[in-house]
This record gives sequence, C-alpha cells and structure tokens, in this order.
Amino acid sequence: MGPATILVRSRRGGDPVVFMLTEAGIGLVTNSLLSDSRRFGMPIHVTRRKILADRSLEAAVAAITDVERAQSANYLLGSADGRAVDVEARPEDTALLEPEDSVLTHANHFRRLADDRQDLGQGIYPDSARRDTRLRFLLSERAGNIDAAFCQACLADHAEHPHSICRHVS
Repeated sequence: MGPATILVRSRRGGDPVVFMLTEAGIGLVTNSLLSDSRRFGMPIHVTRRKILADRSLEAAVAAITDVERAQSANYLLGSADGRAVDVEARPEDTALLEPEDSVLTHANHFRRLADDRQDLGQGIYPDSARRDTRLRFLLSERAGNIDAAFCQACLADHAEHPHSICRHVS
C-alpha cells in the first residue's frame, strides 16, 4: 500500500457496513444533465469508475472527452493539488468550465453547451439556474476560506424556498 492509500468504512441506515480500499486522487461530483440525444457509447457509471482510477486531472478529463459517450452528464473534478474543472458532456460534444474567482459550481442545466438542442433538464428542473447562481454567490463571499462546514451550510440554504438549494420536503 502506498502513502495515498486509504481505507473507508461506510454505513447508511441499517445497511451492512461497506469497506473500500482506495487511493486518494481525483475528487468527483456528478449530476444529471438531460439532452435530446443518446447513442451507443460509454455508460456514465463506467466513466465515473475510470475517473476515480485516474491519477491526474488531465487523465480524468480525457476519460470523459476522449470516448464516445452514451448520454449527457456533468462531471465536476478536483485534484489534490487544488485544481478543478467542470466538464459538461453530451454524446456529441463537451465543454470545460474553469473556476471563476476560485469558485466552480454546476447544477442540472447546460451552461456552455446551449445551442439549438433542447435542454430537457430545464423542463424537469426549472429552478436549476437559480440554485446554481445562488450557490456561486454564497461560495464567492468566502472564496479562499471555504471549509466543509461552510459547504454544508450552503447546501442547507433555504433562500427562495421552494426553489432553494436545499429542497427537502417541508
């Protein structure tokens, strides 16, 4: 085992305990994007697994951009050296989003791949852009001084409820 190898113990509710042996490397957050195109290609869950096995941000981005993708998805990637990038992916193209003032967010709508293709997510998540803008605003206020507790507070934000970041049932 190398110096970046970690053992993770996880348990949800009454589920069995799960142990995972993994290596610290690329951080990954994915979220749903829905376009009107699909094709035979690499499934999202296989892409996610490939990303988590990669050791560099560049290799993780290539795991998304250098394959034929089956459907749309969003991938927010971070590396241990502090770099981050977001990849919006449709079967036919990708777009990279870089941090703005040290902040990078994404919700369930296309931000860069907006063209004549219908963003089906806008119909399902009409408040997606509003939630993304709100999160970017909150994080920008503390850019350079963001910790896990502040991220949790942002994700629990109820401004503009029921169209808030936190959308739990009241």
